[in-house]
Amino acid sequence: MKLFKLAGTIAVAAMLALGPVHAAEQGSLVMPSAGPMSMATLINSWLNPGIRALASCNWGASAPANGPSSLPLAYQCWADTTSNPVLFKRYDGYSWVVFGALDTTAHSWTPYRQGAPIVAVATSGSAADLTAGTLPAARLPNPSATTLGGTQSKACATSNWLNAISTSGVPGCAQPSFSDLLSSIACSQLAALTGDVSTTAGSCATAIGANKVLDTMLRQGGALSLIGRSANTTGNVADIQATAGSSCAFRESSNTIGCGTLATAAYAANSVTNAKLAQMANGSSKCRTTAGTGDPEDCTATQMRSLLLLVVGTNVEAWDADLDALAALSSNGMIARTGAGTAAARTFTAPAAGITIGNGDGVAGNPTLALANDLAALEGLTGTGLARRTGTDAWSVGTVVSQAEGGTGQVTAAAARQSSGLNVYGDSGTAHGDAAAALACTERMAYTNAAFTASRTWTLPAANCSGASFTIKIADMQGTVTGVNTLVIARAGSDTINGSGTSVTITAANGGYECSSDGTSKWSCLSMGAASGGGVSSVTCGTGLSGGVITTSGTCAIVGSPVLLNTVTGSGVASLSDTTSLTATYPAYELVVENVFAATNNVTLNLQVQVSGTFQTTGYLGANVATGSGTVITNATGAVQISQTATVQNTGNGLSGTIRIITPSNTTAPKAIYGQSTHTNGTFYVSNAFSGAYTGGNAAVTGFQVVASSGNLTGTIKVYGIP
Repeated sequence: MKLFKLAGTIAVAAMLALGPVHAAEQGSLVMPSAGPMSMATLINSWLNPGIRALASCNWGASAPANGPSSLPLAYQCWADTTSNPVLFKRYDGYSWVVFGALDTTAHSWTPYRQGAPIVAVATSGSAADLTAGTLPAARLPNPSATTLGGTQSKACATSNWLNAISTSGVPGCAQPSFSDLLSSIACSQLAALTGDVSTTAGSCATAIGANKVLDTMLRQGGALSLIGRSANTTGNVADIQATAGSSCAFRESSNTIGCGTLATAAYAANSVTNAKLAQMANGSSKCRTTAGTGDPEDCTATQMRSLLLLVVGTNVEAWDADLDALAALSSNGMIARTGAGTAAARTFTAPAAGITIGNGDGVAGNPTLALANDLAALEGLTGTGLARRTGTDAWSVGTVVSQAEGGTGQVTAAAARQSSGLNVYGDSGTAHGDAAAALACTERMAYTNAAFTASRTWTLPAANCSGASFTIKIADMQGTVTGVNTLVIARAGSDTINGSGTSVTITAANGGYECSSDGTSKWSCLSMGAASGGGVSSVTCGTGLSGGVITTSGTCAIVGSPVLLNTVTGSGVASLSDTTSLTATYPAYELVVENVFAATNNVTLNLQVQVSGTFQTTGYLGANVATGSGTVITNATGAVQISQTATVQNTGNGLSGTIRIITPSNTTAPKAIYGQSTHTNGTFYVSNAFSGAYTGGNAAVTGFQVVASSGNLTGTIKVYGIP
């Protein structure tokens, strides 16, 4: 705990301590690793000067030499205050290079390039140097087919256009040819035409004079064609053409002129003889198997059977011995196949009783089956309930089965159990008032319904009253029994209760007993309820537990016990995180880290919090004090560092410890985080005490993640709510 407080003190002092004004800020950047020394000496002589040197760019009139071995560090910053403007320099590992100047009088900044200040110029050989003005012509490059450059101006003559720029930047002009035009002459630009075909000026519309078209002016017709119109409508003419060698005739058919065969109507009746028909193959017939209307075709016997739906095996059966057997039957009845190629006529036959069959051979109609005897009597019942056979082929229906019939003579399960001596708890409950009572053998629940004015005794029935074991519950449901006005539960006769006793007593409100008999002479009575005698009298809650409450069920409710909310496990993951457990339910949360190690050797483990749905990587204020072979103090702003820097291993024992996050839901102040951890650095164990806070704002913290400085993590984190 002292080490933890020391870490917090150092962290705050390192960031808040103020020192006196100096002629230069070039305090050593190397902290001492040996002691002893006082806290004041460490802060005033080492931490504060080093922090001021970093914050002020090591300003001074001489170069800083405050790194390891009293040398500057590569890329270290130095504000050279020898004169004004102050020159800002970076150490390149060999010399100090100026990268800018700050005029503390004019309050202006001048950047440097190549060791000299960058200034604006009116003209320059480099366009990058110009902020105003123009480049001279000599500085412009000549253009090429792929790069820009300077060109001369050019005014082309009338009707000429600019058509080229040489690689020397000289433009050229030329008059375009007709082929260079993309568009055509508009009708409005045309002059008037006269002659056989005429137009008016500015119009493309033409007119042909009367009788101007000669035969030779007509278009040529196609071979074996007529120029005309085949359709029965007015319109443009076209070639009506015949096919060479087709012997077609030009004729009108269906209101169309064409060259083709003559329609049937062109032939006289009976003018086509058999000799004019096509010859046929032997055994064929004229038909048509091709889909649609068309010419007749020669069809085979197979094709004819298909057309007539007489295909063997599809439309008609082929010869079969079973068909012969069916044809050979001479008697009536249902047909049954009795073997290969054999069949017989059968008749449905009724059994001896229960069913009758009409038209069993099916000759006069379908066979009919009817119920008879007992089955007919059952079918004839019209009421609902239990059916019982009252005689030969006679049945009746009723609601109960008498004991003589093997039943109970009751209509409800509870009544049946009672009449049979099989009562169970819940079948009935009997209320008893402010008086003594003798409980009946059929009672299964007895309870108070009036306040007692004195102690009352309720006597159990004989343990053997039902001939079997049974249970009775007795309870103070009125809730008025006291230590004076008790309810005594007594035995009947010489029965015993709980071994050798004669009674048990309810001494507090709402108490009760459940008493079970052995069916002979013994009762076992167990107490029930929060205030019955024989209840829980003490509970041992465990060593070191205090402040809790013993509940009516005999359990311990320990005030302030941690509540496990979540177990985060991972193997080879980028982070171990939880974004659901940190709420306003608990004032504090504890993270128990169990053996977390990295995939990469010698890494640093850090804790980052989630704010507004994002894990924060800046805005932390904290310190880690690691103790092993020595003490190492580390301040971090990108996370709360929970391990020694770059020492967590990828094998062996990883980091284990506890982390507390205080009031993460608070929105009025930064969230405090502290804890302790231990891990091996490969040689010995390191103990870490760390504390810090996220100071990037006061918004609620809604989650956390543990990450490594490089590589993935494996391990477990348990999240507890602390009441």
